[in-house]
Amino acid sequence: MNQGADCAAGASARERQQIGVFDLLIAGRAAEARAPREALTYWDWAQDLLSRYERSAPGGRAGRCVGGTRITILTGRGRVYCQLLKIREAKEDYAQALRLAVDLADVKSQADAL
Repeated sequence: MNQGADCAAGASARERQQIGVFDLLIAGRAAEARAPREALTYWDWAQDLLSRYERSAPGGRAGRCVGGTRITILTGRGRVYCQLLKIREAKEDYAQALRLAVDLADVKSQADAL
């Protein structure tokens, strides 16, 4: 689920650029990287950027797009945790992603989080 463009609607030009870059780089490449520890760093950066955007979005406009992007981050980070055999952390991320997907009634993301 790539909702970075929708999320960027209320952000500054610089934030929109960062959201787009991180969405493409992180969701598209980090999970496949042969360097899982570095991938975790990128996923954490994306999570931080998304949280900052969520706090700055006027009038709660961030809602659904932030949820969808956060699911992408959590499931990607969960895959990396599995590669590192950090099963507890992976389960926590997948469980949080599943809760968000259920809240958003996003069946595809629910399946990805299982």
